[in-house]
Amino acid sequence: MNRLTKNGKYENYEPIKPSNLYPAINKLGQLEDIEEKLDIDLIKILTAKEVYVFGTEVVAPHRLGRTNKIVKCSIFYFNFINEVVHIHVPKVGLYCETFSDYGKTWAFTRGELENELN
Repeated sequence: MNRLTKNGKYENYEPIKPSNLYPAINKLGQLEDIEEKLDIDLIKILTAKEVYVFGTEVVAPHRLGRTNKIVKCSIFYFNFINEVVHIHVPKVGLYCETFSDYGKTWAFTRGELENELN
């Protein structure tokens, strides 16, 4: 892999050469295509250490229901093949949410889920 930037920023790189411009724009375009498909910010998802989810409660044996309480959880891992995030929910254990439910059932900030309550 050849780096097109230095320390994640193009501004720190030596003067831009036309031969470097096309590969950088092409790579950015590919990343944006992936973000559009997943409907999620790749930088956020790859650097996140925790997320917020709606709390859960046992409503029947082996069945969980959602509460309106928002809980901060640690991320166990992201599965890009199945497009799910595996979250460790306190008192529940591992829990899965799909990328497509971002902003509805899980989010990177508490405020994003509070908007879903209204």
